[in-house]
Amino acid sequence: MLDRASVISSLHAALNNGRPDYARQLAKTWLAAWPGDFTVRLLLARAHLLEGEFNAALDLLSALAIVDPENASVPPLLVTAADGTGDSEAATLAIGMSRLLGGAALPRVPWLVATRESWLAAQRAQWPEARAAAERAMQADAPLPLPAVLLLKSHWTIGEHELALPLARAFYERWPTCVPINLCLAESLLRTGDYGAGVALLHDVVALDPAAEVASRYWGRDHAFRPIWPPEPRISPPGPIPPEVAEALGTNRLTDRAGLSSILGTASTPAMQPADWLEVETHAPKTSNAPQPAFETAWNAPGENNTTANAPIAAPGLNATSELQHLREQLRNLNLSGKPRSPSGSRLVPVHVIVTSRRNLEQKFSTAGTGEVLDNLRSLAQATEQHTRRPCLLLLPDCAESLLPLGLKPVNAANAWDVKLLLHDLQTKLAASRRRIGSVLLVGGDDVVPFHRLPNPTDDHDRDVPSDNPYGTPDENYFVPEWPVGRLPSTCNNDPRFLVGVIRAAIRGHLEPKASLPPLIRLLHWFFPTWQPNIALNRTFGYSADVWREASREIFNLIGRGRDLRTSPPLQAELLPARSLAPMDLAYFNLHGLEDSAEWFGHASGETSGPQYPTALRPEDVGDSIPPAIIFSEACYGANIIGKQQSEAAICLRLLESGSRAVVGSTKISYGSVSAPLISADLLAQHFWQGVLLGLPVGEALRRAKLGLAHTMSQRQGFLDGEDQKTLISFVLYGDPLLTGPNIIPAPSRSSKKSTQSAKGTLNPACSKGAQISTELPGGAATLIDVKQLVARYLPGASSFDVRVNRAQVGCNCGSQDCLAGRHGTKSAFNPERTVYTVRNSVQLNQYTQRQYARVTVDKSGKVTKLAISR
Repeated sequence: MLDRASVISSLHAALNNGRPDYARQLAKTWLAAWPGDFTVRLLLARAHLLEGEFNAALDLLSALAIVDPENASVPPLLVTAADGTGDSEAATLAIGMSRLLGGAALPRVPWLVATRESWLAAQRAQWPEARAAAERAMQADAPLPLPAVLLLKSHWTIGEHELALPLARAFYERWPTCVPINLCLAESLLRTGDYGAGVALLHDVVALDPAAEVASRYWGRDHAFRPIWPPEPRISPPGPIPPEVAEALGTNRLTDRAGLSSILGTASTPAMQPADWLEVETHAPKTSNAPQPAFETAWNAPGENNTTANAPIAAPGLNATSELQHLREQLRNLNLSGKPRSPSGSRLVPVHVIVTSRRNLEQKFSTAGTGEVLDNLRSLAQATEQHTRRPCLLLLPDCAESLLPLGLKPVNAANAWDVKLLLHDLQTKLAASRRRIGSVLLVGGDDVVPFHRLPNPTDDHDRDVPSDNPYGTPDENYFVPEWPVGRLPSTCNNDPRFLVGVIRAAIRGHLEPKASLPPLIRLLHWFFPTWQPNIALNRTFGYSADVWREASREIFNLIGRGRDLRTSPPLQAELLPARSLAPMDLAYFNLHGLEDSAEWFGHASGETSGPQYPTALRPEDVGDSIPPAIIFSEACYGANIIGKQQSEAAICLRLLESGSRAVVGSTKISYGSVSAPLISADLLAQHFWQGVLLGLPVGEALRRAKLGLAHTMSQRQGFLDGEDQKTLISFVLYGDPLLTGPNIIPAPSRSSKKSTQSAKGTLNPACSKGAQISTELPGGAATLIDVKQLVARYLPGASSFDVRVNRAQVGCNCGSQDCLAGRHGTKSAFNPERTVYTVRNSVQLNQYTQRQYARVTVDKSGKVTKLAISR
């Protein structure tokens, strides 16, 4: 059996004697037992180079350059690998690092020059100068973690631990496989008493550095945490040792010496030790007589093999013996792949990004209020990481200090497109460390993190459509979200209590115990992921305008019993049973809404002795007791918060203030059907509730619902018309996108990976806002009469209808540069087979005037193919 020293000696002998094939086989055999061994991985990369496998070598060496950025042996090999693959960018970067670590002249690349200055200052123990130069390197968008490591050293070595911790957190988000960053963050967390997170990070260090090569360089070989590193394995060779390798090792001599000959049944020893080039050249700063911090740490003299006395001291209250014993028991569960662990097993680890604006918060709430908001956001991030096992990143787009560790530059947070482009840049940065944006949470109202004002794809009176959709895509296509987006809104006044309360409600949602099942039931749920055995425990509430009860019942049947759906009329706000909304778990509303009114209204389906449009729900009907946890509302302006000074000005705000964890609604006019087949908001609601019942987080449920709507309508009619497009962009989520419904079992990983696919290239947005048609109507004047009669069943006042007739075209036919169909649709010929009748009318709802719309699509034979009614 071979131990590690014997493996390394054999690898060196094979590489130096023309047998890279054997070196490759032996290295892979060893790495199967110890996947993260740095030196063996480095030797495997050298074997790949000798065999001409440049791509494999480049992948391996690129990973090692992140694991230990101070290792001077990696960049020269990277140069060879990059040259072999033709990757000039990687070759240039490797040449720069090779020159930097080797002390040669540097090209005039700002971050390299600044890193060299920091490096030299660190060697002289001039830590303020090292810090300033490292900061310049990070501001110059350094693509490798060496300047980040130097910046951490410059703070930690002089005792600025409170500054090192946030920097280490941010650098870890960007380079989670960098061992020096992991060491600093773990030690910082243990110092602050966060033993759980610190110990978990040590697990990752063991996976990345199982031989403790990097850790021992910083902490010494006998550091306090050395017992958690597992003993090195022993392996059988992959086959007979080639004669040239055996001769180099001396194992072909029959002697009585001990060593590698144990694998041959003899008593010989290896005749050589690993070559000099295997000794890691770190260029670590040397110790000096500079004042040392009172707390002895591993970062005081990273180049020395410190004794136990100089090892990191356990923070007060940490029982190191019992903790290490607990760690030993957990070692069998370690992921020793050398890659960041991901619950889903995906190659790119999803990161939850929380976005808000420090400057806009300070202008709105003052410095004290902003501090309270940010403190609660940090608690939310911690609760989210604990609940979801997903790393969280607090992104302040206008705060240079927040963006510095990420290599990003501040932007104008009052400009929605600047914030979106910053997310695009962040996605690029994360990809370099095998991470990606997994979800986005916007914090604040329109005056903190602005909505995107998108062009209105329909010809109703909305000037634009406030939307969060662009925050969910890396490009300009708003229709296809790539990650879920949620928002914790604020009111428009200067009191932070509403926003703080909403944040704390999200924290409570994450800390709520997960629904549990017996093992047998959980196994059945794995086979049947749509089955929710606890769904009967959910209390549901459905409330619809009477005129749309048929479509509403089809949707409500997913979460409750259709016969329990309430309609208005006959029900009115004054007649609502006390506490009818509380306690409820899931609530669905399909009522009228107005831009300037806080109330939602019903709609009679025929003649009635009471009002045609009774007040169905008011903000005061949402009590201070427990409200519904998840709400979907189809009401027009159901999610309109712009200009709302108090929570009483909008039902959605009142629900959030009372503790609802998620409210989905439209910021502008929404459209729906009156019966099957479901369209627009009805279809979106159906897909959303299906996702919620599948166990998906609410943000992912809404994302898939939008994809499902786009896919269904594209299949059904071949394009997305105006009301489809408006539904996709106007519906937003108020709430944390990672929360799930109460009594809902999370989706099994095998089903949560799947998603309704709707490739961008297959979505054909259509425009019907071009020149109005006045002649040659399909079916003649009789069609216009039929359309009016059809609409009159749902909109009163047929005699006063205003009708506009347009052709539908895949692509733009209105000539506007802002047309969504023109910007995101495929170039297509004029489509004469669809004509859209837009019927407009005004009705009185109490003291308010509502403009109602019906959009009727007619084919070339005069047959009605679609009827959409505004909510």
